[in-house]
Amino acid sequence: MRVRVRVAAAAAAVSMAFGAMGQSESRAVFVGHYHTTTASVTSFRVNADDSLTMVGNYPTEMWTSTVAINPDGSLLAAAEAAGSQDGSSTMDRFHVFAVAPDASLTMLASFWIDNSPLAAEWLSNDVIAITRSEFGASQIHVWRFDRDALTLTKLSSQASGSFNTALALHPVDGKLYSQDSTSLNIRRWAINPDWTLTNDLTVGTPNYPLNIRISRDGTKLYAGGGISGDGKKILGYDVAEGVLMPLPGSPYTSPGASPAYPAITDDGAFLFMGHGTDATVRSFAINPDGSLTSTGFMFDVGLQGTIGNMASMDDLLFVTDDSSATDGIAGLYVFKVHANGSFTPTAPIYDTGAVRAEGGMAVWRGLPSCYADCNGDTVVNTLDVLCFLNLYTAGDPGADCNGDTAINTLDVLCFLNAYTAGCP
Repeated sequence: MRVRVRVAAAAAAVSMAFGAMGQSESRAVFVGHYHTTTASVTSFRVNADDSLTMVGNYPTEMWTSTVAINPDGSLLAAAEAAGSQDGSSTMDRFHVFAVAPDASLTMLASFWIDNSPLAAEWLSNDVIAITRSEFGASQIHVWRFDRDALTLTKLSSQASGSFNTALALHPVDGKLYSQDSTSLNIRRWAINPDWTLTNDLTVGTPNYPLNIRISRDGTKLYAGGGISGDGKKILGYDVAEGVLMPLPGSPYTSPGASPAYPAITDDGAFLFMGHGTDATVRSFAINPDGSLTSTGFMFDVGLQGTIGNMASMDDLLFVTDDSSATDGIAGLYVFKVHANGSFTPTAPIYDTGAVRAEGGMAVWRGLPSCYADCNGDTVVNTLDVLCFLNLYTAGDPGADCNGDTAINTLDVLCFLNAYTAGCP
């Protein structure tokens, strides 16, 4: 069944929005705020010296729960949980912003969607998967956003377990992963040509699989165990070659309490884990077999439960402190990650322009230095071939190598030429 939603928008606003659409020319970070009166998304440019410049704070409505940027960086989605204002308990708000070259945002459209959208993951430049995180009956809904007509069309719905609150898209094979922290499992979904989902693998987990993250080379998946078990467990899985198997020694024991917020460095060398109970961020070396070794390095954010979210990009780690209670400090930390796994702040904490910066975080790595680096990891190898083939098969605009707006064999030749030349 397809449900079509149309938004009413002023013609002048639409014209202005599309005139600004593109993607940020520089690296960028987008931070959501989970609050009744100051719900918003704040945009930062990441400068060449790794400092941040706040571009702007853009209001949503209330309780922004997740933000996600699409593959080509032109659209930012923001979903709101527990923000129903239509008198119904079954609908929440979903917003789509255009991203400009200076990393500023312009809201294109807002829609009512199914309630409790705690996670969102773009499957292509115009198709997004959003959870309906309902106890006992969670679902994944797949939607297409038409940026010309400003409409949102539901393409499919799939039951995803008892309590599904996180999604992760595999960067190589294009499959979607979800977790269920009540039934204790991780599911893998094949994405069919009609955008329906087929659950082709489910693995039981010994602890809560919270906030699943996949390494950029597509070989490893990690999740925090939260308060389950002894409250110190981190889960690790091999997700290469079509498998989903525990990594050697998993689950791992953290020195911190209630691991819940993972981030993996772009080079796959370190896992950073934020902890809910003691509010510490700790680093772990990722060994060649994927197992984890604590480096002993840590940072104390402060009050229990104040880590809002974490993300990594290049050799940087971003951490939000969502409350100024007791220490008067709140905002966005930026850490430089060093070769031994230590990490140091690049500057004092950045003000995000609103309170409760726990409504999700998205990073944009900037435009690739050459087209052959399809997955943006700065290395040209067979992973980029797989990335291009996935885009080409899906007819994704990202496969338009020669820029003629058509996806055809000319783009294959263009990519092969770029791949042969490599990146400077």
